[in-house]
Amino acid sequence: VSEEMKKAPSIGIIDLHKLPSAQFHSIKKAIREDAKIIAVKKKLLIRALDKAEKEKTGIIKLKDIDVKIPAVIFSDNDPFIIYSKIEKNKAEAFAKAGDLAPMNLVVPAGDTKIPAGPAIGELQKAGVKASIKNGTIHVMQDSVVAKSGEEITESAANVLMQVGIKPMEIGLNLKAIYEAGTVFEAETLYIDADEYKSKFMLAYSNSLNL
Repeated sequence: VSEEMKKAPSIGIIDLHKLPSAQFHSIKKAIREDAKIIAVKKKLLIRALDKAEKEKTGIIKLKDIDVKIPAVIFSDNDPFIIYSKIEKNKAEAFAKAGDLAPMNLVVPAGDTKIPAGPAIGELQKAGVKASIKNGTIHVMQDSVVAKSGEEITESAANVLMQVGIKPMEIGLNLKAIYEAGTVFEAETLYIDADEYKSKFMLAYSNSLNL
């Protein structure tokens, strides 16, 4: 790890907590031409950062990044390109009990296509108004089973799975990247390309009018 830190222009910290092993290796393979990822123990990571600080001023700030299961990503690309590639390799996933809802999770009104049976009890337990019509379970009205930021209950997770809603994302949780003396946290690296394109188009239009 120490040797890789000396060579790579961009060095990032990833948290592998709750990331399935199969998904980790799949993403690793998908971005191997752009970046190298090494899972590492916390003590070894801290030791490597201490050594790297002698040659790369400011990299020591990565020690302050809170991670449960760390991994380090090395790349010749700039931090924004790395972040973009990682985001593109995220996949939708079903929620599990204990996950935090990323948004209000709604079971929409209509035919669930689920055959009449015990499932209706699970729906009702999660607060979903449901009835049986023509042999299948119908949701009577849009029902919120978990509000944004709330912990998803086991009942809510089961219901979302039954109706085929995948509200979660599985992928690398990139926490921060160091490059040329600066540490960029994930929030800074997020760029909405469509939004910026619209802003450029508006600026161009306004400049012509002016």
